[in-house]
Parts: sequence; C-alpha cells; structure tokens
Amino acid sequence: MYNDIIKRQRNQYQRRGIMMDAHLRREFPNKYKDYTEPSLLKSAGLERGARDIAVLSTIREATVKKAASGVEMLVIKASDREGTPFTVRFIRMTRLRSLFEAYIGSEILLMGAFQFDPIYGYSVFNPEFTQDIAKAIRYKPVYSSIKDISEKSHEKHIAEALKEQEAETLPEEIRLGYPEINAALKSIHFPKGAEDALRGQARVILDDIIYFKLRLLHEQTGGFSRFIFRSRSFLDSQIKRFPYELTGDQLAAVNGILEQANDGQKICALVQGDVGSGKTAVAFCLMFCAAENGMLSVLMAPTQILARQHYQELIKYVNEKEAGLLDGTLQGKERKALEKRIDSGEIKYVIGTSAIITSGFDKDKVGLVIIDEEHRFGVWQREGFYGPDSHIVTMSATPIPRTLAQAVYGDRTAIYQIREKPAGRLPVITYYDNGCKVLKFVYARLKEGGRAYVICAMKESADENSPMGNVASAEETFLRYKEVFEPLGFPVCIATGNSSQQEKEKAISDYADGRARILVATTVVEVGVNVPEANVVVVQNAERFGLSTLHQLRGRVGRGNSQAYCILVSKSPNERIRAMCMTNDGFAIAEEDLRQRKSGDLLGLRQSGKEKFIEEIIAYPDIADDAAKIVQNMGFQAALRHLEKYRNIYCTENNGHTGRRN
Repeated sequence: MYNDIIKRQRNQYQRRGIMMDAHLRREFPNKYKDYTEPSLLKSAGLERGARDIAVLSTIREATVKKAASGVEMLVIKASDREGTPFTVRFIRMTRLRSLFEAYIGSEILLMGAFQFDPIYGYSVFNPEFTQDIAKAIRYKPVYSSIKDISEKSHEKHIAEALKEQEAETLPEEIRLGYPEINAALKSIHFPKGAEDALRGQARVILDDIIYFKLRLLHEQTGGFSRFIFRSRSFLDSQIKRFPYELTGDQLAAVNGILEQANDGQKICALVQGDVGSGKTAVAFCLMFCAAENGMLSVLMAPTQILARQHYQELIKYVNEKEAGLLDGTLQGKERKALEKRIDSGEIKYVIGTSAIITSGFDKDKVGLVIIDEEHRFGVWQREGFYGPDSHIVTMSATPIPRTLAQAVYGDRTAIYQIREKPAGRLPVITYYDNGCKVLKFVYARLKEGGRAYVICAMKESADENSPMGNVASAEETFLRYKEVFEPLGFPVCIATGNSSQQEKEKAISDYADGRARILVATTVVEVGVNVPEANVVVVQNAERFGLSTLHQLRGRVGRGNSQAYCILVSKSPNERIRAMCMTNDGFAIAEEDLRQRKSGDLLGLRQSGKEKFIEEIIAYPDIADDAAKIVQNMGFQAALRHLEKYRNIYCTENNGHTGRRN
C-alpha cells in the first residue's frame, strides 16, 4: 500500500522516518479524544473549564459576521438534545455557510473544545462536524500533523496498511495475555475505548523491548571464548610501576573481569567511573594481562586527542615497538605497514579512534576490545570491529543508574562502578559567577603556579541578531585573555574545532608542558586532556551546556594534589548550574541529568538507534519485566523469527527508521 501513496505525500512520510506499511501501523497517535458517548452541555462540567466533547446538535441559524479585527467568521446558533442553546464560530470558514443552512432543523454531531462563559453562555470554535453520527461516535485517535497529508488521508493510509496481516512472532502460550499483534495494531488506530488502545500499544511496546533484548543477546553471545587469561604475573609487576596505588574499586573491576575470563567465559563488562576516577588504569591493566596471555588488545577512544594521550601514557609501561596508534591521520603505506605488523603479532597493543573499525588487520586475532565512551561513536552495529571470541569491555565517564545501564548494555553485562578517587585528590570547588570576578580569580590561581582552562560555547563570533549573538566566542575570549594575561607573564593558547589537528596538538602540548598557562577552547577538551597542574576551569555561558558536559569539563581539573576550582559564568544561574554547585558526585549528577532530560540526550542514543527502546524500558518497567520473562521462555526459532521481523522494520542500516511518534 505504501508504494501506492502519491510521491509528494510519500516524501513527507519519509521525512518522519515512515518508510513502509509496518511503520504506518506503528505510528502511535499523540492522544485520543473520547467521543464514545455524546454529552449534554449542562452536565459536561464546562463551568470548571473547556472540555473536548461530542454534542448531538440541532442547527437553528447560520450567519456571517465580521469581528472587530475585520476577520469574517461564520456564526451558527444551535442547541443540544436538552434544548440548551450554544454558539458555534468558524473563523475564516465562511464557505461553510450554505452547508450549514442546509443543516437547519437537522441534527448533526459537533466535536470540539466546548466552553462556558457566565455572560455569553456555551460556545465552541472551529469544531469537527458530521451527519454520519454512528461512524463518528468513537474513541478517536489524534495524530501529529504531517505537511501535505490531511488527518483524513492519514487515517485512510493507516486503514489500508492494516489490511495486510503481519506474521505473529510470539506464540500465545508465552505471550502472558498480551493480544495478538494484528488485533493490537487495530486497537491502536480503531480502539473501542481507552483500555483497548492501551492494550494495543502495550503489545507493540512489548515487541520493541523483546527485539531490543534479543539484539543485545545476539551481540553479547556469551558462552566461552578461546581467549583465556591464565597468567597475570606481568600485570602484577606492572601495577607496582604505577606512580600511584590503585583504589579498591579499580582493583575490584580488574580482578572481577579477569576472574570471569580465567574460567574461559566470554567477557562483556561495563566499567563506570566518574571523571578522574582512573578508568584508563583499569584498561591498561586488562591490556597488560591480555598481552601476557598472547592476545592482541584494542582500545578505541572517541577523539584523536584522547587516543594519542592513551598511547603516550601506555608506552611509558610497554615497549613502543609492541604498541600501535591507529587513527584517521594514518593513511596509505604507513597504515598498511602498521596493519601488517599487527597481523604478524609484533604489535600486542592497538590504540586508536573509530578508524580501527575500517582498518584491514585480522579482527579474529583480537582477544580484548576496550571501548572508551562508546556512546560518543553513534555506532550500534560494530560487526567487523572484533571477532566472535573477543572479550568486550566498555568504559563510560557518564555514570548512569544500574537499572538503566542494564537496559542499555544488556542483562549479561557485568557492571563495575569506580566511585573512589585516587589518594590525595581534593574535590573540585564549584562557584557561580556573573562574569564580574572571574579574571581576578583566574589571576590568583595562576600566581599559585596553576593553569587555567577557559571553555566557550562557540568557535567564532555570531551575528548580533542571531540567537547566539550574546555568546562569547572562543576567538573573542582568546583575544581578551591574551590582552589581559600575557603582559603579566601568562601565555595564552587556543584550540577549537576550526583548528587543524596540528594546531590543536601544539596548543594542548604547550599547555601541558607549561609553555602556555591558559588554554581557551571549545568542548574539544571535554575528554582526553590530562594536565595535573590545571587548577581552574572557567565555563563561559554555562547556561548553554548540559549537565553531563559541565561535569565532564569540571573533570579537566582536580587531577593533581592541589585544590582546584570550576567557575560557571552566566548572567543568572539556571537549574543545571545550581546542581553543579551543590555536588561533585558524578552519579548524583547523572541522576539529575536523567531527571531533566531524556536518556537519549544523556547517553547519546539519538544517534545510535537505541533511544526509542531505552525510553520504553524506562517508561514501562512492567512491560520490560514481561519482555524479560518472554525472552527467557522463547525457543530459538521463535526468537529468530522475532529478531528478523523487527530488524527489517527498525534496523537503521536498512531504512533509517529509528522510532515513531509523539
């Protein structure tokens, strides 16, 4: 049916992600209007406020009048079945006059937001109307408006799509009382009432969550791996070389993961830790142990800056000839030469960016994969990045509640939380400032021997008439700080998204080495810059940043043993700024961020195709519990049928449809 829709309308559907009949069937209404029983005006409770109701009405008079504004309107005098009079006004719809004149003396159904005024009585503006009363008395779905497609046409297209019967993938004996899929889809769009509509929607949400859980199980096949961690003597010797003692949480994560792998089980783990909690040390420990046991390990970072920093840190502990850096800057012969060294076994450690995914070395040789800040990649399907036996560890500096973490990463994922900070670290003190005292404060910190980050929301100046016209750009801020601080002996450098890779690396290198004492930047330094001497971070226009980003930026300081500060500059504090000033706890920040925003925003899931499913798991925990029970009881063939059916409907690689609705 979908292909029969005229091209103009089909194009509008495609903009909404509706690519096939199955998507039309799953396009939930925004809301429903209860027109199942016509109302009488005096008993409709309109004295308490306007209500959307249906009224069986007798038309008495139809005239055209002009409002004080000059707009023409059609004014209808009518009464309900009790004879209660009311007024109907159609704005800019005088063409309906002849139609309503023909209705005079007849009964029609009017549907709309009726209201009551003590002086002017009952009235309604621009209601729906029909003489086909029996057909209109229903629980009516209301859909989001789509350009070039009327509500009537949209309903017709859905009705046509519903004529095609879908294959049922959940046998009745394991369905836990949920309706059959075709009956459920019909209930969503042509319900008998509220309960019927909810039951239909619940079944579709159930199918979504089951599909998502099966996808996670498919990606995390579990079972056993040929890569076994039998020895750890090299790891234990390397731990002694660290310039700090590992915290209890770090050791618990390393030991827990290695114990699982020592039994031959395939590792699937999530290491959650606040900024500066030492997740990288955990990753290195696992990589040392992998190398000792003859495995190739891969650490994938979200940015070139972070990948290079990880690489520079790693080669302090291992032979540089055994480590390889693979990012987008490595091309041609150099890249092929590195891939050849990886395949030969000469290289035991690979650190890089998403360039690893498309690299040509043999992924079946990868024993351990560590993905740093996975949600930043916007990639759900990672087939080809690692082999079927690879152990997978994901690290995240965006702490999320355990229940949500299990929803995102799957029930088979072991979750380790690193809450302890390394010994000697002081909590960062966060202040709000309206911009008056910030320069003096920065000067005081620099005199103490520290260094400052100054973070801006924009790279370049915006047009003064644009919504961002009052936001200080990195370029403007750089010139200002340069003018103020360089005469005082404090050099300033800049790194933004407009800077070349070489310019960014030089600025960060100058800052890290102390040749520059102030680094003005955009969020390119949100992750991956580790300068223990930095003792203050200033965030300009802090109201423009999300909680998670603000917390990540605050994590750029406080990495040494001296007191560090975060200054949030804004004309007035908002809810996010107040939350930042109240706590340093990344887990508390994450809970607050989840409360203020959807998980798709918080976790970067909008890009990855997971957002809709996670939102459903959070919003409908009872349905999620039922889905887990059904997945447990599904046979292999039923699971395969369900997985294949919904992969064809929702898989972003196939058709770009990542979700529906409201």
